[in-house]
Amino acid sequence: MQAALAQLGLLAVLLAVIAGLLVSERITQPLLRIVRAAEEIERGNYDSPIATGGADEIGYLARRFDAMRQ
Repeated sequence: MQAALAQLGLLAVLLAVIAGLLVSERITQPLLRIVRAAEEIERGNYDSPIATGGADEIGYLARRFDAMRQ
């Protein structure tokens, strides 16, 4: 019984880690695109479009940033 509970606990921890990685990836990738676009603007390249996607706060930030770029 203890071995089964230990295995179940280990599986739960593994699933939580995988879920955390997926969520963090979903958040950081759009932010990294915005940062790269800001670096291009800093170099004077105003023609580089910003990928605007999503209806969440990050998508809103990207759309506002793209509007400033234009």
